Amino acid sequence: MLDLGIVPAAMPTEPTRTLLTEEQFEQVEDLPVISTAGEVNVEEIAGLDPDLILVPNMIEPEVTDQLREVAPSYIYTHGGEARGEWDSRVAQIADVVNRTEEAEALAEELAARQEELAEKHADIVGDLGVSMFGAWEASEFSANGSGSMLGKIITPVGLQFADGVEDATHDADSYEQSLSTEEITSTFGDSDVIFHSELLDGSTDGSETEAVLAMPTFQALPAAQDDHVFGIGKSTIAGYTDANYVLDRLDEILTELGEE
Repeated sequence: MLDLGIVPAAMPTEPTRTLLTEEQFEQVEDLPVISTAGEVNVEEIAGLDPDLILVPNMIEPEVTDQLREVAPSYIYTHGGEARGEWDSRVAQIADVVNRTEEAEALAEELAARQEELAEKHADIVGDLGVSMFGAWEASEFSANGSGSMLGKIITPVGLQFADGVEDATHDADSYEQSLSTEEITSTFGDSDVIFHSELLDGSTDGSETEAVLAMPTFQALPAAQDDHVFGIGKSTIAGYTDANYVLDRLDEILTELGEE
């Protein structure tokens, strides 16, 4: 919504600075919060007298029914098989809030940037097999393949995902698969470059990501031995701000790799 030029009436959770740009954070930091302990506070929402409620498709049907009694409620796709289609999610929201032209302009700008980077780095992108991960639970990591949100941003630049991560993720919704850390070698062993989730301030995303990066099995990977492990952006793409951050980081990374 912020990318589309709309400030919401409330935030689903306390806003986190590292998930937003400084300007975006200033827009939402004082907004009321409409969930507690992972539960939607329907009474809090009703007290805001909203014109429209945007409801992700993971919310329980009984809660959605309660929200519909408060105001018109639009269910948009956030989870499931179409989770990787982050741009379609933005388009759905743009359509319901009458900001389709703004969304189309953002999509065109992103596509132009992807084409620019594909031309700029054409000499190296075709030779690289890449993968991505983040980690939020002890002894686990989440691998992302070509059909993930991140994959759909960087593959138009010409990058290919390595066979190991593709094999590990191709049966999962949107090529995002949680795996045991025992599977690090089989998942990333053939990757030339490994990306990990990164927040908008450049810090590492995922409470356990640093632990995985430090594991001996990870450090023994060819990509780690070659210092080809990079933070690239958030694994959950909320909109075009996140997507453009990924492309900015990708440009920096490919420039560095091209100078080796």
